[in-house]
This record gives sequence, C-alpha cells and structure tokens, in this order.
Amino acid sequence: MDIWDFIFSLIPDKAETKFNKAFNHYSSNVASIIIFSDIRIKPLASSPKFYDWVLRKFGADAPITAQCFNDLLETRVSLDIQLQASNFEVPIRMNQRTFKAICDTFKIYCNVKNFFLPSHLETISRSASHEILGPLFEHYLADLIGIEVTYQLPMESIEDLDIMQTEESNDMEIIENVLNGDQTISQNDQISSAKRKLETKEIKEIKELWKEKLEDMHYNSIYNGSGITNPFRNCLRIFVEEKLPYAEEKSKRINNCLSKRRKYSTKKSESDEDSKQ
Repeated sequence: MDIWDFIFSLIPDKAETKFNKAFNHYSSNVASIIIFSDIRIKPLASSPKFYDWVLRKFGADAPITAQCFNDLLETRVSLDIQLQASNFEVPIRMNQRTFKAICDTFKIYCNVKNFFLPSHLETISRSASHEILGPLFEHYLADLIGIEVTYQLPMESIEDLDIMQTEESNDMEIIENVLNGDQTISQNDQISSAKRKLETKEIKEIKELWKEKLEDMHYNSIYNGSGITNPFRNCLRIFVEEKLPYAEEKSKRINNCLSKRRKYSTKKSESDEDSKQ
C-alpha cells in the first residue's frame, strides 16, 4: 500500500474533497527556488509518484487531478526556462533521475487527457520545448477544431507502461466479474473507465474561448511580445494565421491594418522631426 493510500484511508468523510483542499493549500505555498537573478524553478508540491498516484486513485476528471496537472505544468515550464538560459541537458541543482521523473509524469498526464486550458497560455508562452508545445498546438487544439493532428500521442515514458498495464488488468477484472455474475463495480473503476462527453454547445464554447485567447495573444504579441519564446511565437502564428477557420482571410485584414498603422506612425515621426528642424 502506498503511503498516500494509507493517509487516504484515515480520512473518514469526503476524503477526495479534503485531499484536494490540502493539496491546493500546500502547492500554493511552495516557494520558488532562485537559480539566477531572474530565473526561478517552481518545485513540485510533492514527489512525481504522488501525481501518478492521484491519477490512478481519482481518475482523469477529478478536480485534484486537474490541480496536479497545473502544478506539473508550472514546474515543467520553469525547468525549461532554466534549460534555455543555461544550455545544459539537466537543470542546475537537480539530478537527471528527478528531472526525468518530472518530465515523464507530465507526459503521462498529457497522454491520458487534455488538461490544457486557455488560462495556461501565458505560462506556456515562456516554453521552448516541443514536448510542451507539441501536445497543445499540434494535437489537442488541432483535434479540437477538426484539422490534421501532426503530434501523435501517447508520448513515450518509463512510467507509462506501468499505468497501461494497471489499467488493462483493472479492465480484465471488471470483465471477469461481469462474466461471473458480479455486477458490482467500484467507484474508482467507474471513474477510470468513464469518458467525459461534452455536448455540442459546450464544445462550441470551448472552441470560441480558445480562439479568442489565441488570437488576442498572437496579435498583441506583434507589438508587445516580451517574454514569449520564438518557438511558442511560431506555433502561435502558424495556428492562428493558417489553421484556425477563416484564419487566412482574417490575417490579411489585420495585417493590412497593422501595415497602415505602421505607415501612419512612420509619417507622424517624420513630420515631428521636420517640425523640430
């Protein structure tokens, strides 16, 4: 039994809710580690194995699982920022095994479900890693708007095989129970096997939310793109200008407006200089 299973068993009522509340409180109070004057690493609130356990225990749709992904994403991006600055293969003050475990756990979450939200874009914009940008732009968003998916999942990881084997064994137990006349399926099995189905209206709202956020970030970054990495900027530009529905037509209109605005700014500057002379 995992230590977390033991702790969970000691909570009498509403254990999942209390676990979620405790994790939120703890993760929000984890201080960043300063590596350089302007670079910080956001440590995970717990060990990577805890995040693995949460996914197994509560399933992909549980609130605590989403919170775990948020924490994983912030840490994974902070490590990527440090690697960009140092040009090392492993972050400073971290051994290769720990770094690999964090990366693998992030991959596992990406393989299981789309946890990405429009609110994550600001964090992701500081990343240059294709292991972060690829699943978002070339898989989840592509699948959402119904275009070709060019980043294939699942991503390979050491822990992934263990999770897949566990899920397969759980499925076999359910089948055997049904064949034997046992109709009782545990709540955890129901959660892990159930797929969240969104209504057409919900999907449309999600698409519009992503579209609005992506376009806003893209066109604002033309004027103020500080802090955005070039790989992210490129992924964003391609997706907004080439892949979104009616993207090409809208991009031309906006680029024309931007061109006129630049010409106006140039003429105004020249006029101001002439008046000074």
